[in-house]
Amino acid sequence: MPPTQPAVSITSRRSWSTWSGDCRMNAPGPRITDTQTVTGGGTGTPPTPAPAPRGDPTVTVTGGTGGEPVFDSAGDEKPDWSVGDVIDGKYEVSEVIGRGGMGMVYKVHHREWDIDLAVKMPLPHVVADEVSKARFVREAQTWVDLGAHPNIVQSWYVRELGGVPRLFMDYLPGGSLKQWIREGKIRPGAWDTILDLMIQACDGLAYAHAKGVVHRDVQPANMLMSGDGRLCLTDFGLVKVGDAPEEEVAEASGPDLGLTVTGSTMGTPQYGAPEQWGEARHADSRADIYALGVVLFELACGRRPFDDGSHTEPPHVLIARHLATPAPDPRAFNPDLPGTLAELILACLAKDPDRRPQSMASLRDVLAAIYAQVAGKAYTRPVPEVQGARADALNNRGVSLYDLGKRDEALAAWNEALQLDACHAEAVYNRALVDWRGGRIDDREALRPLREALAAHPQAGFYLGLLHLERMAADEAERALLDALERAEPAWSGSARRALGDALMAQEKFSEAYAAYTKALLLLPGDKAAQEGQALAAKHTRRRGGEPLFPWRRPAGSFSAARGEIHALAAGPGGRLLVAAGPGGPDALALWDLAARRAVAVLPGHDGAVLAATASADGSRAVTGGADGTVRFWDLATGETLRVLDRDAGAVRAVALSPDGRRALSAAADGSVRLWDTATGDRLRLLEGHTEAVLAAAFSPDGARAVTAGADRAVRVWDLKSGACLRILEGPADAPASLALTFNGAHALTAGGDRLLRLWDLADGGCLRTFAGHTDTVEVAAIAPGGRFAVSGGADGTVRLWDLATCQCQRTFDGHGVRVKAAAVTPDGRYAITGGVDGTVRLWDLGEGTPLTSPAFMVCRIGTPVLAQVKGRRFRKSLTAAQASLAAGDCRAAYAHLTMARLVKGYERDPEALALTAKLSTHLPRTGLRASWFVRPLAGHADGVNAVVVLPDGRSAVSGGFDDTLRLWELPSGRPLRAIERTGWVLALAATPDSRRLVSRSETRLHLWDLETGACVRTHGVGEQAGKGLAVTPDGRFLLAWGESRTGRISLGRWDLASGKAYRSSDPTCCGRVEALAVTPDGRLGVAAGDARTLFVWDLLRSRCLRVLKGHRKEVRAVAVTPDSRMAVSAGADRTLRLWDLLTGKALRTIEGHDAPVSSVAVTADGGFAVSGSADRTVRVWDLASGACLRVFEGHAEEVNAVAVTPDGRFVLSASDDRTVRLWELDWELDPDMTSKSLAESCGLV
Repeated sequence: MPPTQPAVSITSRRSWSTWSGDCRMNAPGPRITDTQTVTGGGTGTPPTPAPAPRGDPTVTVTGGTGGEPVFDSAGDEKPDWSVGDVIDGKYEVSEVIGRGGMGMVYKVHHREWDIDLAVKMPLPHVVADEVSKARFVREAQTWVDLGAHPNIVQSWYVRELGGVPRLFMDYLPGGSLKQWIREGKIRPGAWDTILDLMIQACDGLAYAHAKGVVHRDVQPANMLMSGDGRLCLTDFGLVKVGDAPEEEVAEASGPDLGLTVTGSTMGTPQYGAPEQWGEARHADSRADIYALGVVLFELACGRRPFDDGSHTEPPHVLIARHLATPAPDPRAFNPDLPGTLAELILACLAKDPDRRPQSMASLRDVLAAIYAQVAGKAYTRPVPEVQGARADALNNRGVSLYDLGKRDEALAAWNEALQLDACHAEAVYNRALVDWRGGRIDDREALRPLREALAAHPQAGFYLGLLHLERMAADEAERALLDALERAEPAWSGSARRALGDALMAQEKFSEAYAAYTKALLLLPGDKAAQEGQALAAKHTRRRGGEPLFPWRRPAGSFSAARGEIHALAAGPGGRLLVAAGPGGPDALALWDLAARRAVAVLPGHDGAVLAATASADGSRAVTGGADGTVRFWDLATGETLRVLDRDAGAVRAVALSPDGRRALSAAADGSVRLWDTATGDRLRLLEGHTEAVLAAAFSPDGARAVTAGADRAVRVWDLKSGACLRILEGPADAPASLALTFNGAHALTAGGDRLLRLWDLADGGCLRTFAGHTDTVEVAAIAPGGRFAVSGGADGTVRLWDLATCQCQRTFDGHGVRVKAAAVTPDGRYAITGGVDGTVRLWDLGEGTPLTSPAFMVCRIGTPVLAQVKGRRFRKSLTAAQASLAAGDCRAAYAHLTMARLVKGYERDPEALALTAKLSTHLPRTGLRASWFVRPLAGHADGVNAVVVLPDGRSAVSGGFDDTLRLWELPSGRPLRAIERTGWVLALAATPDSRRLVSRSETRLHLWDLETGACVRTHGVGEQAGKGLAVTPDGRFLLAWGESRTGRISLGRWDLASGKAYRSSDPTCCGRVEALAVTPDGRLGVAAGDARTLFVWDLLRSRCLRVLKGHRKEVRAVAVTPDSRMAVSAGADRTLRLWDLLTGKALRTIEGHDAPVSSVAVTADGGFAVSGSADRTVRVWDLASGACLRVFEGHAEEVNAVAVTPDGRFVLSASDDRTVRLWELDWELDPDMTSKSLAESCGLV
């Protein structure tokens, strides 16, 4: 018996979709679904464009996709289509090509792709409940998952439109085999044609069986004919996947539709095998062999074995015959039938599955032999060489799986696509979109991979523009879309121009928007969104029925409000803003008019900095707290102090005012919280429990409770009537610096030093979710009116807008450049206001209205299976030729063949091709970068990573840092191989040439490690003042490092790695800390980078300093040498790299580009290029001959401390204070003619 295949289970999920350009698009607008529980009440509407539920939208998510937005079907999509309809401006319904009691099949023309597609849909009553819908969707997805095969109709995608799932597939113009039989296009006696078609059917079914899929409804109606003579199986509607559970049976109707309720065990009575109707109802792949035998009988005899086709037999009669009546000899109906073919037909129709041919492959072999017998020639159509799924197909699979609610499987499909093509624009976009919308990355991290993909895929610019539109960054979207359209006018340009129109409308550039929509409509006739946008642009308005559209989030101005840092902001009605600042003085507390950008009142009184401030809802009263330990009540209309409360509890760090303004809270440095009567100044209650300073306080909306957060890391909920602490919220890793309550009081949002915001359920004290994105302490958080969004500011200088329901960082604003200490949102929710430690207040327009269209997931257009075969063979042929040429030593021919291989669409960045490119780059000169991209993070360190080194064999790398751990990684998989603990702080690393041993430097000692066992072989003391310079000589005999003697003298030390014996230099020329050390490949020179803005060139043979290299304006932090031992590259705190001639000491070039001190540098094995890492959090690739920056890698959240390059130049590793090592891949352009100048030649040294 054939092996049992695993079951497939697919669940349904509602969504709506649009298509655009090269890709079909699905998605947009978040909503609260029935998988989420909305807690609390409250009122208000959000200021931002996404539709939100009224009340507090913070939700507890159960099941689904972990809090990600779920999208409803488009409201204006009708369940049935009519000829002439244009769906989403792209699909023109041209014909109804199948209709039955269970469903319909439409022919549609895709206007952008200029191809015809078939769309199959069940009738609404067939999928009226979720179980029935799930059956259809599950098995439609199974068909999609079969992938491309020349003898299976390509099924692209299953989507839900108008509440009905629809399956999109290729349209084949040749009709069905059933139609051919009816129309006499094929008759008994045409044995070569009959056998050819049946062999093709065997090929398609054999492929499906190999995938674990049994068709179970093989019949002529489900065999379609292509225009090039191929037979293609369709309608895998009765598939059974492995041992998937049997479900209720529902009979299909419609003579040609062949559309059935999926998941059933029944087939078509005229063709179904006995086991499909018997009590066991177990049908494996041999049921398809039986059905194919019936089809072959029909083609050979002009009738079926158990009915003649001219009389309608009841289904139960036909089923009984299949079960019990022996099949008649086909020669009784056609005496001219070849005997071998007749015997084969009878074998296929055996009642016992064990007596039939046991596989489609064996059946094919027999049919091919019969073909040769009856046709007098060999059968020439080969078994199709099915190519594995390429990135396009895997991307489409990911989109379909995500729409079905299978997020993890979708991500796995996209990741697999990106392994085949790391710059695949659609997969990059889709994965980034899912990760961003789900709150796993912020908006800037979502943009990064698309920017990396731009060099390889122009359409990445289109997707970048769409992502900017979803960020509501209209100006950035405009730039990205214009750049994309300047590169080419591809199929997706119609959608890009429509998106450009949206971006221009948001900026109220109405004339330009009108022109963009007009061009879009030329390419997308009938597109409703473009038509509506064009109509609004013509009226010079972005409002529809009073509703604003096309939101734009952007900086809205700034002003200097104080001489010191701003501690608190309180936004009131009428555009008034209360600013509390320090260190003191006349402007420490002032009331500002935001429109005029001027102070309308200065409120003197506090002696020193004003640390806390809040205002009443009507803006008439305020409460402030100061470093002087006082709490003051103010009349903001007059600027008068109403009351001063002196206390001896220390600085007042937080104040709060009850919603009715009758009570106030003040929190002090001694951990106490006081409740005040604002009318009398009486203290109503003292709340004690915090053990350190209280940093934040808030009232519940009903004024009955208070919530406080302290430096003791505790968040406490208080009953103000009794003064009792109701609950302590456990979990913050650091003291919460800020606190805000949602508008129904059910949840609290805290921000603190662990870089996270946390949303708490105040009823049970649980942490509902965390919000990650800030790269330093989160100083402040404020919740916008309506409760859907929050604004945060941090020590990283950024301001971020968060969706509280999904954890999504919707927008990151740069501009402060300094620590952001205060934040507020205007009462209408339109603006966020933030204050920095430099005394600057900045306004951010959060945008009003909803988008006219929303960015969506992308689906790629895939070629035919035949084309896939051709491309796969072409690639394999060229790649094999390249490998053979390289093995023969002909690098030029190898590169020519490799270039041809990489020109095959879909194989441009195939892993095998990239590996061969890297291998060739060790033989041919590199001329520049073709492309580059982020591969993966290597995560595991618990603290900042200071050092990383690639072992000389290039197969692994080692990293170390402040977590007292060395970690060994496999390259390029990133798989962790070993962790060596208790190493002390790892400041620098060096490996021996045999890749077996490693030297690490801690603050005071050198450690020699055996990498195979993880054992420490020996240690050497070097003192604390010598710096971290470290190197191993090229012959692997000696370890070099600067060390401190007992007398405090710093000198070069040399240790014999075999014996451990130490030697020290007596030359005092080089002194001071040595931060980096490099040895030339010939072993003669050492180059030391010192803290005195100099480098020292050391003669290692004579143990003396040869020369001092001066030029850096600040300390030198890193150095690397070129492979010819002639030059060195240094990196300094002056933000520059410098190229030096080691023989003369001359500075050959100064390279600028980093925005902060450069901490590390590495040189490629050919010496022509360098990689640097900086405190600006970037990694840069440089052409040393020209000084040009070839690439900037972004992604690290903190300073980059170290970089390393693999020997073949293919991968770069970077280590950062953000606790990660990141792996990047470089795709080089090579010079097969070897005419490029070396670095020494370019610098005039040769």
